Amino acid sequence: MSTWCIFFQILGVVFVLAAGLCQKKNGILFLTFCANVCSVLVMFLAGRYDGVAATVVCTLRAFLFLFRDRAKSNWIYWISTGAHLIVGVLAWQSPMSLLIILAPMVICTVNWFGNVETIKWGTIVSDCCWAVFDFSCGVYIEGMRDLAETCANVIGLWKSRQSRGKRKGRQSG
Repeated sequence: MSTWCIFFQILGVVFVLAAGLCQKKNGILFLTFCANVCSVLVMFLAGRYDGVAATVVCTLRAFLFLFRDRAKSNWIYWISTGAHLIVGVLAWQSPMSLLIILAPMVICTVNWFGNVETIKWGTIVSDCCWAVFDFSCGVYIEGMRDLAETCANVIGLWKSRQSRGKRKGRQSG
């Protein structure tokens, strides 16, 4: 594995950890975009072109979703979901490719319609799919990145519930 591949995997870990701990939707979307750019480069350098195709669509989607508040309809969501399905089918290399169709469609839905908590839960599901795919392709740091993002989102959910509990305690006291 090339030094560049390792570098972009590590940089991606930094972005996903920050996204997992972030408590603002636009911050999560921006950091996810940055992590996806790293993933495109990793998949390309690893020769997994089904992963490249799926991740390019994820990256474009993450960029477009930054402007979600300006969209007056759900057309960006439907185009993104359709693109994930089409690209996944066209780039199919093995049954594992099903994971890179499912994972982006889950995250696409929660990023568009969900709140911060829903996004974190959807990211956990999506990252578990990506981790299985990454490990099956031998892209171990990328797989560890997905597991690290899962852990960061679990911590983010826990911190969010802790602060809600403290606010409720102050209100009832």
